[in-house]
Amino acid sequence: MTRHLSKGLALAVAAAGLGAFAALPTVELGSSSGAQPLTPGWVYTVSDDVTIDGSEAAPSGLRMTKPGDYLINVFSNKTLRVRGANASGRETPGGAGIELAPGCRLFITGFGKVEVTGGAGANGRFGVFHSSSVVR
Repeated sequence: MTRHLSKGLALAVAAAGLGAFAALPTVELGSSSGAQPLTPGWVYTVSDDVTIDGSEAAPSGLRMTKPGDYLINVFSNKTLRVRGANASGRETPGGAGIELAPGCRLFITGFGKVEVTGGAGANGRFGVFHSSSVVR
């Protein structure tokens, strides 16, 4: 659901020196399995406890790949947990909890809690792999 900032959030954004966000649309972040790509120029709110996990197909939890500013507001007594997916053998590396590309700026406001964890690396047995010969 898209809506504009509430009066309280608009005041918090202004107090944080991020007044440019006050006129932007907002969207609620919800729990998911698989990466959630975010759009620059939007304000994302967390009003319930939210867990976002990366997946093998999209290893990073939250992805910000288009240059621009991103704002996440976490309400009081709420937690945003973001976890990158673990590596999948030799196919997929471990994912970032939050993937922030060059030219992207992330602002996190509010009085909630944010926990971000990257995915674990590859299984040691796949540390060296060559499809046409035996590695000794």
